[in-house]
Amino acid sequence: MKQAILIHGFQKIDEYNDINIPSPSNSNWFPWLQNMLNIHGVLTQTPEMPTPYLPHYDEWAQAFNKFTVDSETMLIGHSMGSGFIIRWLSDNPKARLDKVVLVAPWIDIEKRLDSDFFNFTIRRDIAKQCKSLTIICSDNDMKRINRTVEICKQQINNIRVITMHNMGHFLTRHMSTESFIELYDLLIE
Repeated sequence: MKQAILIHGFQKIDEYNDINIPSPSNSNWFPWLQNMLNIHGVLTQTPEMPTPYLPHYDEWAQAFNKFTVDSETMLIGHSMGSGFIIRWLSDNPKARLDKVVLVAPWIDIEKRLDSDFFNFTIRRDIAKQCKSLTIICSDNDMKRINRTVEICKQQINNIRVITMHNMGHFLTRHMSTESFIELYDLLIE
């Protein structure tokens, strides 16, 4: 069965604890994309990953591994969620997937996180594990995101990069919308 799993990114602890701010899996374009893919017949899940303000890879992997992932599965990550997917693919060379899309990927090159989340080496051939591996980035995102995109282009063979104009970090406030039609079109093409 065709399915998609959307992996959110980092959230500051004060935002995480604020009842007026949606959880990371329910913010920005995630609810819209989940709804659109479900309407299109793709069972779509948006798990709430543990402690997004102080993430630990093993905890995220344990939450993610509750899902069955196979050649009918699309993975979509945003920011740190994309970094998680890169590491998960690097750690699971036998995994086979449908499409993988990394939106504004971040792998914490600057070591801003006080955790083990990004203590890994990117395997050059992770694109072989899926039908397509695509990065969507913006020409006006943060420098650390642009640096991650450059590292991915250098270290991952056969990765496709789509650069969009003036979308910031692909947050609702940057995009001025909760929809992400370009991503949806890429997933259902």
